[in-house]
Amino acid sequence: MARTRVGLTPVIRAELANRPLGSPPVRTALLAEFSGMLRAGGMLHRAGDGPLDLGMTTNDPAVARRAFRLAKELTGRAPDVASRAGGLRGTQFRVLVSDAGDLVGDDELWATPRWVQGSRRELGAFLRGALLVRGSVSRPGAASHAELSFSAASLADDVAAAMARAWGVHAHADRHRARVVLSSAQAVGALLVEVGATQAFLVFDNERLARDLRREASRLANADAANLARVTGTARRQVAAIRIVLGTKRWDTLDEEHRDTALARLANPDLSLADVGELLDPPVGKTTVHRRLARVEELAAVR
Repeated sequence: MARTRVGLTPVIRAELANRPLGSPPVRTALLAEFSGMLRAGGMLHRAGDGPLDLGMTTNDPAVARRAFRLAKELTGRAPDVASRAGGLRGTQFRVLVSDAGDLVGDDELWATPRWVQGSRRELGAFLRGALLVRGSVSRPGAASHAELSFSAASLADDVAAAMARAWGVHAHADRHRARVVLSSAQAVGALLVEVGATQAFLVFDNERLARDLRREASRLANADAANLARVTGTARRQVAAIRIVLGTKRWDTLDEEHRDTALARLANPDLSLADVGELLDPPVGKTTVHRRLARVEELAAVR
């Protein structure tokens, strides 16, 4: 049975989910990452005039543990965690922060403009959270590809613009599906580096390099094959012309240098023009050989 080619997403999530929060943790970076999780797969809930709850859902237990750690570090209390089995994607985990009014108001956690438009570290942390919850990265096979999905089309626009500004890479904002698409190795590599997926980047870069080497080898092989076909075709044409002229009055019109060159080509149809020239006395270059044989071809074309 053929092996299924697994994408890089599970590798990336495993690495990022186990990334240290920092010692000591930088609160703005934690807020940015948690905000990225919320804007990718989060929710806000308020029953009447009751307290405001916020949370996020994921099918990855490692990502759920990461969200738990972030929420606990930010609020000073453990959030609620619930799981629900079943469905095509398996068990779903929900991390819920109850009575989160203070947290929502903390530097616009839910609105998130400052994380996208702020420092490079904050942008990387925000996208780390989004990649953990609703991002995907393919292995560099035929092409490089990564996607980040968000809760709003306007946010996809902002993120694509921020990537271009901060990293100098092109990112496409798909407003219809509220996602950002990266389709170049440079852009995908920058994403992995900036979110802190160092090991995943090394895997990605090694596979990209191997892909590029295979492409270059294939290109060179195709070029060599085309060149060989061209040389072989030329040699066959020259030999055919020599056989037509040889033994006729047209042959007698050729000087000794032309006849010697033609006979050398006739005896060595597999050699290059340069190698044929080396057989002559005195040796001549391939340009001279080509010119002499072209004269023979002209005589062969006379009817």
